[in-house]
Amino acid sequence: MHKAKTHLSQLVDKAVEGEPNLANLMSNSFLLINQIESLEGS
Repeated sequence: MHKAKTHLSQLVDKAVEGEPNLANLMSNSFLLINQIESLEGS
């Protein structure tokens, strides 16, 4: 999952440069993954 997170954050960085709406979507996806991981961890 760490690899996926790293890839996601790279996509977010690229998206921020060109497409604010996409950046927002990616950020939300990133938060969602974090929530899922914390649920699995408990």
